[in-house]
Amino acid sequence: MNFNRIIESTLKEVPSDAINLPAAPSIPEAIAHATREIVAESELVIGEEAVKGDYYQCCRDRFSTLVSMGMMHLPPGARILDIGNAPGYLAIMLDKAGYSIDGINLSDAWNSTYPDLSFVDHFRVQACDIEKSALPYPDGAFDAIVFTEVLEHIAIRHPREILPEFLRVLREDGVVLFSTPNVCNISNIISLLNGRNIFWDSDIFFGGTDRHNREFTPHEVRELFEGNGFSVKNYFGMNDHANWRSGSAHHVYDFQAEYGEMDHPLMRNTIIGVFAKNGK
Repeated sequence: MNFNRIIESTLKEVPSDAINLPAAPSIPEAIAHATREIVAESELVIGEEAVKGDYYQCCRDRFSTLVSMGMMHLPPGARILDIGNAPGYLAIMLDKAGYSIDGINLSDAWNSTYPDLSFVDHFRVQACDIEKSALPYPDGAFDAIVFTEVLEHIAIRHPREILPEFLRVLREDGVVLFSTPNVCNISNIISLLNGRNIFWDSDIFFGGTDRHNREFTPHEVRELFEGNGFSVKNYFGMNDHANWRSGSAHHVYDFQAEYGEMDHPLMRNTIIGVFAKNGK
């Protein structure tokens, strides 16, 4: 199959508003410059080996984008709850940006993934399964919640049953900084055309809890937040190298090498959102 032609044809035939995931907004230069400095400083703390690793390299652009979103929407010194804090890379960047971070992970087993165990204390990390337990914080404790690349792992409860806890611990002007894979991306279409599943390999899917239970469309994400106490302050798509489908990513990169970056929602593999408590 000529995948470049298939991708080109698909992008022409599918209207952008069918997917409804806008391009990233312009970042003010002062914030963009500050973000670049924060990322560079954070990489010295994270360590050369981790920075060169696949996980960090795949997620670096997303981390940078979320730091910029924080600087655009949060007051100086804001207190942030980071759900799924380990291994702490994004939290280190937000800390460098001047925010106060509290982290929770599914279990204490994640503590070993930080660059240094001192970050467990620095980020006041607690173990909390948000599908089974209330958040261990008082009402109105936080200016923001970071909920990035976690939604797709929710498996037992419907996500709408978790959002009331977010509303409870957020202050009246609080926001959620959010990301999740965009299931409506071109690499998933390519995988299906190749007879491959867009779910993770069955040995991983059934063998542990680190797999994606369900990925969401842009429409579903907006409906989830807008239907459960939040309004949209920012909402767009970007590319996080980790969120192209394994086994199909090279077809996307081959297409981009020939045609350049195409402005279409199917070419954005990650959903980014800033959601505010309703009325704010």
